[in-house]
Amino acid sequence: MTDEQLQAIKARCETATPGPWIWESCAGKRVRLWTKSSGDYVLEQARDLSGMGWLDMEDNDAGFIAHSREDMSALLAEVARLCAELDALRKKHDPAEMEQRFIHNVWGGHI
Repeated sequence: MTDEQLQAIKARCETATPGPWIWESCAGKRVRLWTKSSGDYVLEQARDLSGMGWLDMEDNDAGFIAHSREDMSALLAEVARLCAELDALRKKHDPAEMEQRFIHNVWGGHI
C-alpha cells in the first residue's frame, strides 16, 4: 500500500460523519443510516405511497461509502503483508534459534 493510498483513506475517514453508524430499515419504506453518538442521519431514503422516493446524503459520506469496498480490501491486504513480515522477523530473531546459531557459530555446534 502506498502512502498516497493510505492518506486518501485517512482523508475519507476524517471527512465522513463520525461513527459508529447504525443501519435501520422500516418495512422497505424508509431506510436510515445514522450515528449513535449524535443521532445525525448519514443517509436517509424514503418512499411515499405512490412509490416516489428520495435520498438524502452528504457528499463526504457518499464518497466514504463508495470507496469502502476497495479501501477495506487494500487495508486487509496491508495487514496480511505486515503480519507476514512480523512473523518472518520473529522467526529470524527467535531466542532459541538465535542461541542455536550462536552455539553453531562460536563452538562449531558443540558445547
